[in-house]
Amino acid sequence: MTAPLLIAGMWGTTNLRLFLLQEAEKDVTVLDEREGPGAAFLSSPSDFPRVLNEIAADWLSRSDVQAIVIGGMVGSSIGWTDAGYTECPVPAEGLGSVITHLSDERPVRIVRGLICTGPCGHTDVMRGEEIESAG
Repeated sequence: MTAPLLIAGMWGTTNLRLFLLQEAEKDVTVLDEREGPGAAFLSSPSDFPRVLNEIAADWLSRSDVQAIVIGGMVGSSIGWTDAGYTECPVPAEGLGSVITHLSDERPVRIVRGLICTGPCGHTDVMRGEEIESAG
């Protein structure tokens, strides 16, 4: 039996990076990767599913793809949907709890950004870096 597949990606301001991943026991193998335009190059939220379908159509047609998880600017005010932010601290194991579920043609999960407020009241945000640092 073939292990299920995951499409994971980072949709930043300037670039989209998608990976087709397969998990077997505790190892993850990158089977393929693709690139596309970043969020700043798309003119409306409806462009996001179109671009995803164009770039990964063959992956999306596979029955063994179990999930699509994307982080970065895709969940910002210039993205597919404004997923908002989750207050820090969030442990790496808890990043799964900060996901916005979209119910378009396919189940797409967008990891929300993180926001931290310092002792002086200044805020700092991460949108995508939290995924990169947690793996």
